Amino acid sequence: MKVVARCLAVLAMLVAGCLFQPAPATAADETPLRIGDVLSLSLPGEDTLTGEFAIDRNGEITLPEIGSVRIVGMSPGEAETVTRKSLSRVIRDVARFSLRLKEQKLLVAVAGQVAKPGTLELPGDATVEVALATAGGLQAGAQLDRLKIIRDSGEIVFNYKAYLDTGDPSLLPQLHPLNAVFVPISPLTGNVQIDFDAATLSRSGDGGEDGSAV
Repeated sequence: MKVVARCLAVLAMLVAGCLFQPAPATAADETPLRIGDVLSLSLPGEDTLTGEFAIDRNGEITLPEIGSVRIVGMSPGEAETVTRKSLSRVIRDVARFSLRLKEQKLLVAVAGQVAKPGTLELPGDATVEVALATAGGLQAGAQLDRLKIIRDSGEIVFNYKAYLDTGDPSLLPQLHPLNAVFVPISPLTGNVQIDFDAATLSRSGDGGEDGSAV
C-alpha cells in the first residue's frame, strides 16, 4: 500500500507540474522590435505611462519622466525589462509595468515616377507592390525593369515588370524600415504613353535599356 501511495503522490506532482508550467512564448513575444512599431504600455496609477507609444527613427520610445529608451532590435520581453529598469529610477513601484507589441509598422519612402512620392507608414508586412500602390501608383514613363531599393547597406536593383508578368513574390526584395523605393524614368519615354497597370503591361511591355520591350 505504501508503494501505491508513493506512486500516486509522484503522479500527482507530475500532473501539477504540467498544469502550472508557464505558457510557451508566442511568435509575437519573440518578434524583434523595429522602427515604426506601435507598443502598448501600461502602469496602473500612472496615466502618462499607459497608452500607445511608437518606436521613432532613432529606435527609441520617449516616455514622461525618463525621456528616451532605446529598444529597437529587442524582443518585447527584453524591451519591457529595460524600460522597467529605467522607470524604477524615478517611480517606486513598477512591478505591474507591462509592454506589449500592438502593431508592426513599416516606414519607407517612395520616390521617382509615382503619383504621390513621399514617406509612408505601411503595415509591417507590406511589400514593394503595396508601397507603390500607397504612393498613388506608377506614372507613365516608369522604367519597370530597373526599380531600386535604397538602404544604408547599398542599393538593390530589381525587375518589377517580371513580377507583374509572373506574380512571383520571390522576385521582390523585402522592405525594411527606412528603406527608399526609387522608380526611375525610362530613357525611352516616347515608347510609353499610357498609365501603367498590370493588364496593360502584360500586353505591351515597357521600354528597356536596349530599346526593345521588356
